[in-house]
Amino acid sequence: MTAAEVKPFRDKMIRSHLEVLRASMSQVTTQIQSPLLRQLYEAQDYTGVVKFVRDSMKLKLRLRVGLVNRGDDPSLPKKDAPAWVSLPVPMPPLNSREFEKTTATIFIRKSFLDCSGYESAIQAIAHEMAHIVLEGLRHPLRSEEPAVDLTAMWLGYRDIYVVGADYVEVGAPSRFSEKLIAEFRRYRSGDQIRNYTSLGYLSPEEVCFAARQMGWRSGYIPRPEPRGSTRLAVEIVNRTMRAAPLFAIVLLAIVCWLFASVAEGVAYFFK
Repeated sequence: MTAAEVKPFRDKMIRSHLEVLRASMSQVTTQIQSPLLRQLYEAQDYTGVVKFVRDSMKLKLRLRVGLVNRGDDPSLPKKDAPAWVSLPVPMPPLNSREFEKTTATIFIRKSFLDCSGYESAIQAIAHEMAHIVLEGLRHPLRSEEPAVDLTAMWLGYRDIYVVGADYVEVGAPSRFSEKLIAEFRRYRSGDQIRNYTSLGYLSPEEVCFAARQMGWRSGYIPRPEPRGSTRLAVEIVNRTMRAAPLFAIVLLAIVCWLFASVAEGVAYFFK
């Protein structure tokens, strides 16, 4: 990942933030690779996950975890954040006696946990815990959200950030039959515009660029492009339409009917 693949000035911002972090913290923390963290996540023990991240960052304070359906932190620059942290103001100095008596509350949106994978969930939690670190240090970058992501990466979650550094298509249907229909319509209309989003305050390219500055070595470059079942739907529609358009329309109708029938059967069975 080179600076040329990151937006102008963002590469300089990342390098500058990392220099400031390097001056106020120890060397980059060994990457977190404990199987316990994944076990806690898969058991949906989110309080355990948050406490694991807290302990890995050597934070000595009390924590509460709130899983919420709605709400926002009014101080956040972006609404509908997947998670946020509530801290006392002012925050006691990091790991002081007053800090150890402090209680912080991590709020995590249930809808985010329902639709996100392991890396995305851990990334969001590590970001909020990094807020606590920077606030406890009275760090000059504590209000800079990109620097908070960089702090989480610095403190052991670089590799998780990199694996989770991906683009998600906005408004993409969830069912495979609906994806086939959407791709068929896209093929017929010639509309190739897709809207993508990503988690966090650093783009996937910026995450990989920052990781390289921390010693990560890989040629992986994230791209905003169809993946998974969406990519399969694109390939099916493109190949069949090029071979026999009429056959493709009939086949698409049959496949969608079969998926709908199976879905109805499963719903009826579990009534």
